[in-house]
Amino acid sequence: MLVLNSGSASGFNDFQSNVQNVVNNTELQRVNSNGSLDSSFVHDPSILANTVQRDQSGNIQTIACGSAVLALFGEGKILFAYLATDSTYRLVRLNPNGSLDSTFQAGSVPASTISSSVLIHDPQTNTDVVVPVLLSNGVPGFSDAQLVGGNQIVVVGQFAIYAGVPAHGIVRL
Repeated sequence: MLVLNSGSASGFNDFQSNVQNVVNNTELQRVNSNGSLDSSFVHDPSILANTVQRDQSGNIQTIACGSAVLALFGEGKILFAYLATDSTYRLVRLNPNGSLDSTFQAGSVPASTISSSVLIHDPQTNTDVVVPVLLSNGVPGFSDAQLVGGNQIVVVGQFAIYAGVPAHGIVRL
């Protein structure tokens, strides 16, 4: 079972927890059948690099908070969408261990974002800091996906282009 720890925030404490999960790289976790966390699952470091922007000294500059599991595949792969600090939604496929699936052509679409600030603990610098956070304006870039024809994926959402090609809210990968 997968646990997504950065869903929509219904209150300030939820919002703060969601942002902290992004910084801690615990935004997406897998749970074993006995309820314990699967320590072999760690999502790819490039996702953290795209969601937590740091300056040259390693201090957090911006955090992007918002992600969704769009589809699970029989072989344990995961279609994962997330908001990046460059104000794009990214679509990637993860292997069963959380690494990026290099056989999948990842893509992105522009995002409409709003900004807020929150106090979080930065585990890299071991300090508490107030940082700006990018959030979706409520319109997800990618909203659903289905496997069709055995090896093709149809993705839908609120986007006009996908990977530079006109898409009008639907794309087949």
